[in-house]
Amino acid sequence: MRSACPWPIHNSRLAEQGAQFTGLEVAAAIGAVSSIASIGMGIIGAGQQADAQRQAGDIAYRNALQQQQALEAQAKQKEADAKAEQAASQRTAIEQKRKSTIAAGRATAVMAASGAGVDTRLLEGILGEGDYAKDVALYEGDDRASKLNYGASLDRWAGNTRVANGAYTRSSMYSRASGTETAGYVKAGLQGLSLAAKYGGDFGGNYDLGKDTLRTANDADLGGYGIGYNYADPRLT
Repeated sequence: MRSACPWPIHNSRLAEQGAQFTGLEVAAAIGAVSSIASIGMGIIGAGQQADAQRQAGDIAYRNALQQQQALEAQAKQKEADAKAEQAASQRTAIEQKRKSTIAAGRATAVMAASGAGVDTRLLEGILGEGDYAKDVALYEGDDRASKLNYGASLDRWAGNTRVANGAYTRSSMYSRASGTETAGYVKAGLQGLSLAAKYGGDFGGNYDLGKDTLRTANDADLGGYGIGYNYADPRLT
């Protein structure tokens, strides 16, 4: 059976020999590695969440641009329809004026042929009706065109508003993503400080024999497993 070492064993012998780890150091190393992995996964998770938030902002802005383009096309169509309405009303007005002029000419011819003379008031009435029909046609065309142009203005306003809202949403999501990343880094930093405070002393030669729960009964005086040690070697003193 192995005898106890007759000379004192200094706690610094582990750093000097480098031949073994104590049980407490092994446990500390495993815990440190697990904690570092957890910190790394936290940073990666925060980065992925931030990327998803930025992507959501970009999608919102692209959708807003597409909606604006659709509304702009709709506005241009309404403006084209407005011009067509005005052109049609002008043609109608011209036709109404032409008809009244023809009617007045026929009335003049009939009255002259009858020998009763030309009734100017009748002619004025016929021509007046033509002017009124012309004005009505122009007014109706202008009214329809005005409504279409107003609708086009509303479409453009709606498109610009959606782009503004999309830009605001994207900016908000980008800010949120930056906050997510910052929070992830801060959390990782705090965990790192906690890790350093928890495990930093266990690898600096400040080994406490009484805390090593993994040591064997035979090696209790050494605080380790005794593998590779020469108990008669005076260099261990």
